[in-house]
Amino acid sequence: MQWRWNWVDPSSYVFETLGRELGQLHRVSDMLALPPRHDRKPWFESHAARLPVPPTIGLNPQICEMMESFTERMRRGRRRSRHYGLVHGDLHAGRFLYEAGGIELTDFGLGVYGWRAMDFATLLFVHYGLPSTRVDDASPARARDVLAAMVRGYRREYGLGEEQLSAINDMMKLRSILDYLTMVAAPDRWKAAHGHSRTPIGESVAWIEQLWTNELRFEIDVRGI
Repeated sequence: MQWRWNWVDPSSYVFETLGRELGQLHRVSDMLALPPRHDRKPWFESHAARLPVPPTIGLNPQICEMMESFTERMRRGRRRSRHYGLVHGDLHAGRFLYEAGGIELTDFGLGVYGWRAMDFATLLFVHYGLPSTRVDDASPARARDVLAAMVRGYRREYGLGEEQLSAINDMMKLRSILDYLTMVAAPDRWKAAHGHSRTPIGESVAWIEQLWTNELRFEIDVRGI
């Protein structure tokens, strides 16, 4: 699949297909019992998203404090059955192949135990929010259309309720932490993972900091999906 294959068309069949594949993944993962040697960690123990103490050079200490407080609140959140389990953890255009009407998910290296909404939120944040990787005409409204298409496909395979959808915006905030840390501490690794950058990484770092200080807002209206 090419990086920007039809990503600006939310009515595209690819999004429903991707949603259905994600539903299959989450349904099947509920039946897995991984052996201890190959089991995954909960999301808050993932090394990739762990906030350094004290903050390393380049990280804004005030932003890190807000991120740490939010992370702790999310750690204490409810983990209802079917809302929480094994997730891909890094679902964006570089993590699946599209061919002959089908989709194959790849690269489960950041797989963790977390909320199922994380896999929707990651794709939306990367391609419809973050300046360095968002597609043309990206906006919260466009992201909502894409989410709705994915949910249609997902529900053909697995249940997805209002409570899960209402967590999407919080999950996007969690994703912003991982990208913030990686872009500041390991920009070359971040570039390698995402393949290209529409704007300098510094612009995306500043954008994330503005989100956390409420100078910007990026929220998706999930009502009625």
